[in-house]
Amino acid sequence: MKTTPKVYAEALAALIEKGGASQELAAGLVNALRKNHQEKLLNRILDLCEKILMGRRGEIKVKVISARELTDSQLEKFKQMVADSTKLKPIVEHKVEKGLRGGVKLAVSDYMIDSTIAGRLQTFARYLVSNGNAAAQHNAAHKTSAQHVKTTHTN
Repeated sequence: MKTTPKVYAEALAALIEKGGASQELAAGLVNALRKNHQEKLLNRILDLCEKILMGRRGEIKVKVISARELTDSQLEKFKQMVADSTKLKPIVEHKVEKGLRGGVKLAVSDYMIDSTIAGRLQTFARYLVSNGNAAAQHNAAHKTSAQHVKTTHTN
């Protein structure tokens, strides 16, 4: 029976909490994965281990992605907003993505808040499409009723 990434991650987290991360610990994990032909699970295990450790410390990872460098004050506002809403200590990672035209993307845990111009336009386009379909259906139904009324009066 193969060991799951979650089992590896929990064991790794316990070892890190007990003695800290070391080259020997990393080598031991890689060797165990190789022995079980599970090397491709390494990134998943490390991600799960990070989530486990952060959860135990009451922390949450926050990625702030913007078109330009943000000031410490701006990053602190995001940090405070996340802390207030999650009651956890945010660990903020800021990344500049030159392709963004404006606004900010905020990734908290498994959630993405896209407040970029492109993201807002996509949301608006989806709204128009969904409401456009509803309006088209309404208009088609109204047209059918009007044709029915017209045919009944002409007979």
